[in-house]
Amino acid sequence: MAHLLIITTGLTGIVHASLEVVRRLEAAGHRVTYACPHGVGDRVRPYVKSYVQLEPVCMNPAPMVPREAEGGQPRSRIGHKREEWRTRKDRRRQGVRALGMDAFASCLAELAPDAVLLDGELYEHAFTARHAGIPVALLCQWFQYSKRPGLPPISSSAIPGQGWAGSSLGLSAAWLQYRARRAARIASVWARYFGTDRRGVVREYARSLGVERRALWPYDWITLFSMAGFPIWSLTAAEMDFEHPPREHWSYAGPMVLRDRAPEEPAAAERIEAAAADARRRGHRIVYASGSTKDP
Repeated sequence: MAHLLIITTGLTGIVHASLEVVRRLEAAGHRVTYACPHGVGDRVRPYVKSYVQLEPVCMNPAPMVPREAEGGQPRSRIGHKREEWRTRKDRRRQGVRALGMDAFASCLAELAPDAVLLDGELYEHAFTARHAGIPVALLCQWFQYSKRPGLPPISSSAIPGQGWAGSSLGLSAAWLQYRARRAARIASVWARYFGTDRRGVVREYARSLGVERRALWPYDWITLFSMAGFPIWSLTAAEMDFEHPPREHWSYAGPMVLRDRAPEEPAAAERIEAAAADARRRGHRIVYASGSTKDP
């Protein structure tokens, strides 16, 4: 059977889902190695036979331009922007090196997997693995997010066939608005960083590997790129999505639920309940905010 390498970002949702993928693959007789750039080793080792700790994802790879000139004098705002523009290409190249993909390529060579299953948001890892000649499939916890006839943008509340918003004209308008907002956001970030932000650096790296333009399409997906051309396994149920013509690279693997995952810490839940009860008793408002799902 095959040796498969599974890599996730370390976010709790995809970790739990991917561990169920591991269980099913091993039940089918495959050998699976799990790797992650986030420190989840203690959490996943009870469920995997082999774990590899990767270097952290570099979220701000390109160096920033100092506010002071070489002589220590502070630059004016215009002078600082001029220096950012002048050094943009060199800083972007430095950012490509800072992504750490040489180390990842060496890791791939050492592990020698037959195929790699990657979290769909580990873009540079996907490009590197495919460039090394290793088959790559992306794991995704979303429903279909690229533009398809009869589908609204993934962030829209429109229901196909219901009201004007769900009509063909309404859905087309929703896509135009969505893409216009995305384009404006991307243009705004480029004007601020001159292509030295994470998107610009990863794009530079992808182009150096000869990645096709369609994989770098940025206007349908809420993060960096749509990754068209890569096989994508959606860890959701097709029956729960809107009916639509399927894309050749998109398939539904079905919901992956880790049934025997460790329960939440009872003491933590009790502390939260006590704090909420105390806030209500004092007449305070309770505001919930979550920055990520990295913590269990």
